[in-house]
Amino acid sequence: MMQKRKDIVFSALPGGEGVLLNLETKRFYTLNPTGAFIYLRHEKGASHNEITRALTEDYEVEKEEAEKSTKDESKPGEGIGSAVLEGKGLENSYYVDLMLQKIKESWRNPVRGSLLKATVYFKIQRDGKIIDAEVEVPSGVSIFDQSALRAVISASPLPPLPSQFTSEYLGVHLEFEYTP
Repeated sequence: MMQKRKDIVFSALPGGEGVLLNLETKRFYTLNPTGAFIYLRHEKGASHNEITRALTEDYEVEKEEAEKSTKDESKPGEGIGSAVLEGKGLENSYYVDLMLQKIKESWRNPVRGSLLKATVYFKIQRDGKIIDAEVEVPSGVSIFDQSALRAVISASPLPPLPSQFTSEYLGVHLEFEYTP
């Protein structure tokens, strides 16, 4: 059984997805609906067998597939991976949820094939405007990198930063990933 950690915060997103925030490292991880489903049951103390049974009932999958889903830590797919934040006073995961959701809605990955990861760095000004967006760590596939950068730029403006955020801007290192 997974132990609860006080430094990890979960927040639900529309469509059954979720985001995990590690308060210590300031990293965020998005979860697809199945990942959120599994995580929430772990948090409630469900056993591996109980989670497997719930998956087979709710998702109408075979037991073997459900068992695999509860054991695999990395799943095929695409999405926004971890985010590292710069700045102080942003303990509000709600704001980060909004930011991640808006960027995710803007992203259209045009690439299929092998594993790809790219990191985009950008700043969010107090009024929510995104500035200085750039591909910080390229994937090696230019069209993938540009689609990630375009998603960030297209999400501007975001909502204004929360009043308790004390820095001039919020710096974000946001990872985009595709896993075949």
